[in-house]
Amino acid sequence: MGAMNAVITEKLRVDDHHGIRMTDARLVPGDEVEVIVRPLPKTPRGFLQTALSMNLDLPADYSVSYEDQIRNP
Repeated sequence: MGAMNAVITEKLRVDDHHGIRMTDARLVPGDEVEVIVRPLPKTPRGFLQTALSMNLDLPADYSVSYEDQIRNP
């Protein structure tokens, strides 16, 4: 197999240890590669993404017991 003549573009998320990991079958063990890291611009999260990220302690089907929740806060 000859030298890879391609550009690999990936969007990665930095982990809790401040690291990133990328694996690609086209990379040949022992070859030298150039890695350029630059942050992506922050995009505002929409309502749905914000709501899904919240951890609320509510019953699975709040509509069944919301009156009880209002009466007994």
